[in-house]
Amino acid sequence: MFKTHKTLSFLTSQEAWEGLNELFIYDEGSIVRRNGTRTGNQLIAYDTFVNISKLWMDPALDFNKLFNYKKNKWVTLVNNYVDRNYLDLVKMDVRTREAKKDNTYNVSYQFSNQHNHGKGCLLSITFTRRPYFPDPLLIVHLRSSEIVKRLGLDFLLVQRIAEYVYGDGVNAGAKFYFPNMYTMSEVSPLYGIHKPIDKDQVKGLDQLFFNKILKSLAVLQTSDPETMKFHMFARSARAVQGKVTGGPLLAGSLRF
Repeated sequence: MFKTHKTLSFLTSQEAWEGLNELFIYDEGSIVRRNGTRTGNQLIAYDTFVNISKLWMDPALDFNKLFNYKKNKWVTLVNNYVDRNYLDLVKMDVRTREAKKDNTYNVSYQFSNQHNHGKGCLLSITFTRRPYFPDPLLIVHLRSSEIVKRLGLDFLLVQRIAEYVYGDGVNAGAKFYFPNMYTMSEVSPLYGIHKPIDKDQVKGLDQLFFNKILKSLAVLQTSDPETMKFHMFARSARAVQGKVTGGPLLAGSLRF
């Protein structure tokens, strides 16, 4: 018999991003017990359902400070996954149903994957109205998600799509299905830029992955980014050491 994760619920997508990262950092035993696994430098959770009452990422969240991301990262994400012509047809369909005050509908959008190097992590959104839910609801299916760096941008992209379809200021909830979500011990230290990693929050006796995070953090804090072999680790070291270049890349400034 398969064990699955219980459904996790959060008020906003910002809280979901924070809550999932803190679950992975501080409670690896819970993830492994619920059909997850720890393999090498990765901690993986399977079949996770995440309910979000309101799609909202903090407009002041700075993706450059956290991850050394530049504007091109967002532009590439949008251009890869958003087919404007197709999305406009979906938008027209949804707004027609809204104008008729339909209290139940399901209109689906399949994410594009236009770049040859794209990984196709985002699969589809279904725009939904349900009689017992006062606001629009987006049902989002993913193939896989790296929860530290990519998930925050993915949450923001879904929020912007909801605003594009329904209009700015919409109160839209979402249900996300993650067949696979994961983090790596070399990447989780970046969350510490947002909220300091606190050993006192570790739950249970199983701290193998947490200890790997601490070791990776020490490497990122003390290594010269310019001498690191892999670009990803060099970029992470710059972020951890506060050596990012360029101005802020605020969530509030990232739009279509």
